[in-house]
Amino acid sequence: MRHSTRRKIIIVGVLLMAYGTITYGLPYLLLDAPFARVNATETLKQRFSREYTQSLDVKYSKGSPQLSRESPSGTVLGYVTDTKTRQKLLQAQPFADCSGGCSSWQPYSEYGKTSPLLSIEQNSSPDSRNILRAATGEGSQCVACYRPESHGDIFCLSPSTGAFAYGYDGAS
Repeated sequence: MRHSTRRKIIIVGVLLMAYGTITYGLPYLLLDAPFARVNATETLKQRFSREYTQSLDVKYSKGSPQLSRESPSGTVLGYVTDTKTRQKLLQAQPFADCSGGCSSWQPYSEYGKTSPLLSIEQNSSPDSRNILRAATGEGSQCVACYRPESHGDIFCLSPSTGAFAYGYDGAS
């Protein structure tokens, strides 16, 4: 009798552990684990001309889950450390493909409430928010790339600090 009770307890324990793993572990692995996310830095490198991506010092990068029902989205924050590269970047169109149209450099406030960078303002660390504020604040300039299959991309840069913010929302 004692032996069968112990066996039942072990079986119930194993079933509870399996239930917990399936209920809590599997969704994490599919949606939230770093390896299951779109690599936002790689997306930036694909969409920008190579000459500009080499001087980016990335401090924060996060892409949406690959298996998400929503369109892929992501954010990359950091610094352009070389002053000459910053100046060159602000004189050029950094996006490699403007077939859907690209804007000229203009203040972040011109993009209104549709920017892919809006979600990062609430969902990031204080350091990331500071970089974002510097990249989109007074004196900073932004350029957008529009894509028919998505909401588009935006890249903002502070000429004085070198802080940059890149966000995209839509098909990758």
